[in-house]
Amino acid sequence: MTLRSRAFLVGLILLGGGIVTAQEARLTGTVAYRERIALPPTAAVEVTLEDVSRADAPASVIATTMVPASGRQVPIAFELKYDAASIDPRRRYAVRARITDGERVLFRSTQSVPVLTQGHGAQVAVTLTAVPGQKPPAPAAGAPPVTMAAGQPQPNYLSNLPATFSGTLPCADCPGIRYQLVLFPDDSFFVRALHVDRPGQSDDIGTWALSSDRRVLILKGASDVPQYFAIRDGRTLRKLDGEAREIPSKAPLDLRRTPAFQPIDVTLPMTGSYRSGAGGGIFVECSTGQSWPVSADGDSQGLEAAYRSAKKRPGDPVIVALEGRVAFTAKAESDSTQPALVVERLGKVTPAGTCPARFTPATLEKTYWKLTRLGDQTIPPAANPRQEPTLTFEADTGHFSGSGGCNRFIGTYQVSGTGMTLTSAGTMMACPGAMTSEAAFSAALRNTRSYRILGRQLELYGEQGRLVARFEAKESK
Repeated sequence: MTLRSRAFLVGLILLGGGIVTAQEARLTGTVAYRERIALPPTAAVEVTLEDVSRADAPASVIATTMVPASGRQVPIAFELKYDAASIDPRRRYAVRARITDGERVLFRSTQSVPVLTQGHGAQVAVTLTAVPGQKPPAPAAGAPPVTMAAGQPQPNYLSNLPATFSGTLPCADCPGIRYQLVLFPDDSFFVRALHVDRPGQSDDIGTWALSSDRRVLILKGASDVPQYFAIRDGRTLRKLDGEAREIPSKAPLDLRRTPAFQPIDVTLPMTGSYRSGAGGGIFVECSTGQSWPVSADGDSQGLEAAYRSAKKRPGDPVIVALEGRVAFTAKAESDSTQPALVVERLGKVTPAGTCPARFTPATLEKTYWKLTRLGDQTIPPAANPRQEPTLTFEADTGHFSGSGGCNRFIGTYQVSGTGMTLTSAGTMMACPGAMTSEAAFSAALRNTRSYRILGRQLELYGEQGRLVARFEAKESK
């Protein structure tokens, strides 16, 4: 065996003697429950990493691990190994867990915890709920309350969901608008807006995301324009303008987290995947990915009749547009609530349709970035798409390439946290009418010191946090 081959094998040996590939990665965290009870000696913790990107299809399992719980107190630490090559930064991943004793499931997670992509990390804290109908183990004598393990950092407070934020925000033609915002752990949200001086309400649902620096909350609902909120502290969100900038105002702009989760019943047009089975009808709403049983109230019979008429095979889903109300009701023998869909008015049924992809923040690499602003100057769309100023970053090589509108250029980039430096070179063709803008574009790249991805926008900043360029994500080329 050559020296190079031996070195390669040594690089594959993991602590503990196992052989792993260079693509192996680890997800770590803890599993806990609120009850002060001890686990039986045969109990085990099962943790699963899932791809939850599709709203109209079951989650696919990426990796699973089992941790013996004998003699251990919560929180119980776990390490889950997975193949990093199977993770697509454009998709959504989440962790679920449960505690079993043989065939019995004692505790399980009722909400998945997002991880790895779209601003979420590789360390999580999962809180489980006792399974109804299962007799729990006897309380441990003198068991202490559940606390975080010593030295373990607290999770990001937006991971402790669902949560409700409320407040009254200013209005141009009224005394104010009362907002109620509910964030769910699967990156979905409900929001209600009420004018304080008039009847009626405006409801919206959709997907939330974090900016790459985790300082801004992005809400993408029915409107093409996202809403932005600055994350001020552990319980405060501050409304930002349409470009995610601070609003100069003496009026209150904050939504504050309520002490307890307060669900809201939203009513609005929606589209989703519906299927009927022995246990009743299930509706998976497209923009949120949430799955709701269909209530017997409202036009459930009309929906079922339309489904039977449109389906090709038993159990096949159909895409349904409808006006509906999501109503939360208390669970039996529990303090928690569960949602159900009440069909107010049935719309179009599409047998062969699918849900469109949920809103997903763009990634720095493998995205076709189109320039939309240089400093304070807006860049209008180019008449010829081949002449639009662009950037594309390649993670494998550490290079970027693009166009100033006339000249092509390539270069290298370095990223550390939110910091970024760009070094480029390119062609030097004379382009009448474009040289000034190309020079400004090149200067913006040279002056870049940091960056931020804000949903589908890339922002480059220079010294003292000054915006030097902004780009819009397009399909990869």
